[in-house]
Amino acid sequence: MYKKLFENILEVAMCSINFFEEHLRVDTNETNGRLLNGWRFFCENNTQYVPARLTLRDSDSEDLINRRIWMISAPGAVGKSALAEELCSRSNSIYLNLADADTIAGNYIIGGLVKNGLYDKWAGGNLSLVIDALDEARLRVTQSSFEDFLSDLFYVSQSGNRPIVLLGRVGIIDETWLIIKERFGISLPIFDIEFFNQDEAVDFLNKSLEKLSKNSSIYPHLSNSLTSHATVYESTAVRVVEELSSISSQDSSKFFGYAPVLDAVSKLIASVTNANRIVDEVTRVIGGKMLFSICEGILDREKVKFTAQLPDGFSDIEMLYTSKEQLDRLARRLFSLPMTIVIPSLTQEQRSRYEEAVETMIPQHPFLDGIGRKCSSSVFEACIVSYAILDGDEDLYAEAIKYFKNDEHTPNPFVFEFFKEKSKVEDDFRKLKSLEVVGFLFDSLIAGIKSNERSQLSISESEDSFEVEFSIKRSDCDQSSEIVYMAPFSGGELYIGRKVSNIYVNAEKVSVCFLNRDQIEFVAPAFFQCEILSFESDKIIVKPGEGVDKRVFLFSEIAEYPASISAPVVKGGVDFGVSFAGSNKFPWSSYSVDLKEDEDDSPLNDGLRIFRRIVMAFRSHSKGRLARFRDKVDHERMLKNVNGKNILDKMIDDSIITIESHMYYLEPNILGEKAGASFLDVNRKNYSEKTKDYIRDAIA
Repeated sequence: MYKKLFENILEVAMCSINFFEEHLRVDTNETNGRLLNGWRFFCENNTQYVPARLTLRDSDSEDLINRRIWMISAPGAVGKSALAEELCSRSNSIYLNLADADTIAGNYIIGGLVKNGLYDKWAGGNLSLVIDALDEARLRVTQSSFEDFLSDLFYVSQSGNRPIVLLGRVGIIDETWLIIKERFGISLPIFDIEFFNQDEAVDFLNKSLEKLSKNSSIYPHLSNSLTSHATVYESTAVRVVEELSSISSQDSSKFFGYAPVLDAVSKLIASVTNANRIVDEVTRVIGGKMLFSICEGILDREKVKFTAQLPDGFSDIEMLYTSKEQLDRLARRLFSLPMTIVIPSLTQEQRSRYEEAVETMIPQHPFLDGIGRKCSSSVFEACIVSYAILDGDEDLYAEAIKYFKNDEHTPNPFVFEFFKEKSKVEDDFRKLKSLEVVGFLFDSLIAGIKSNERSQLSISESEDSFEVEFSIKRSDCDQSSEIVYMAPFSGGELYIGRKVSNIYVNAEKVSVCFLNRDQIEFVAPAFFQCEILSFESDKIIVKPGEGVDKRVFLFSEIAEYPASISAPVVKGGVDFGVSFAGSNKFPWSSYSVDLKEDEDDSPLNDGLRIFRRIVMAFRSHSKGRLARFRDKVDHERMLKNVNGKNILDKMIDDSIITIESHMYYLEPNILGEKAGASFLDVNRKNYSEKTKDYIRDAIA
């Protein structure tokens, strides 16, 4: 059976939901009995569902298909839950949503099957299981509990005769793959959900409009309009997808292929009451910035719709219910803040009537779920939250930070996209209110990357501000993109979540807080040199990443941590070092390094500081090498003076640094051979006589 299944994959190179349905389907359809939280018999048919395409990674290995656990991976908001529910509907599988389940741990799966009275059917081959929301479950447990859960999952899978399907975002699926591989020596198959292609996107839009037409309270015209002008809506869907594709160029599928983006577009189309103007209206809206323009179009239509209902006597209509006002009101509802909006042009009587009208209108806003407290789409949520952190007052900004810090918050992949679009100014230079939001933006960036991409965050001091650089690198080429922001020194703390990887902080005026209370995971590479390091968890795990860079260094003046903190667990040969007041004592003593202070401002010590700055600037590149954009190393902030230029030139002449196109690459072996230095030595400022002679020779 599995050999035939594998041959089918090789033949078409893609999988569909039918592929999974064939191998999960059971004849019996259990619908009776009360199940534990998160477990349910999911048999509802979704007629608006657009089937997802899936690609099997490493499809040259036939043995992968014989595994009892199949994993499905995708960036956030691509449609994993919709796929899971549809698959259960078609195959009569049990649907386990870990977001609603009790806290997971060892024996959770076997215990759940037994307590739900389902184990005999599972063991007898009369039951299949689809497990969703692995990310949300991981947020609530420690590393050891999560690994125990995966062990239980593995053992349960061996007692059945059907694969268990496990769904999650790219990062958590990759981590799960590694844990199973390390514990059991088994490589599990990973299927990546593909973004919708153009035909599928058109199909999605048409089905979304059909669904929206049933909501007569928000779109009373749509049902009749769809019937009377069917060809107009069909051609509009095609035109819109083509326009989105052309605007977004090579990353088009990342936008028009995202279900939430298409959902936002469908609501924009649905809001146009004049069918003859749909194409012109929608094309005009999406002709500018992608996501923001879509939302702006909806906000503009809401304004027109609202002000048209106001009674006579209201002046300055253009100043009422603006996009900014709507976003402010929506943000305050989302964060449960009191309304403080005052419109000076209104009289006291008008203000009362106006607020009454707004309170009737706002709960039915397309950005909200119909109840008026939650967002109807992750795209709209991102639009509201990005407004709060960019344009909101101090109260909104503070509540947005609290929202991000919530333990149950799952990073929204669109927040970074909105923030990037809305914060761009004419000279392509961006400013942040503070550093507080940076870590959360990075979480959002990570949530949206594809399986062949890797993101990095770098923070350094630059005169009177911090330079914050987000970058995305692709593993299959040298293609890279980076966005630079500036934040004032007066900014607050830098908040970092549970998993810390590809983050480089070299700023002595920064305070860094690692938020997660259960456990902090450092995945190499990671580097922090700052003023204060604050740990909320008493458990720290340090492990290697995929690249050659296995450095994790935590250097600061002060470290704050729970009294109950245990010794860090370091795996996989990671080069781990810490330095701060008290780091020579338990539990840090095994990893404590002595950072030597610069003795004076002599030319030699100035040269050593520049040398250290250059070496530590190199990051783990997408192809596993240590690299940096040439303009970043060549910048005056890096080299400072003529000595810096001379040191860089010598490192290039000696092949410590090589040049390829727009990149510098650093060769660690040659660094040791020619300059007598290693990364750890440079980090510690522990320079050998050979290194000092090398710098003397460079600046002579």
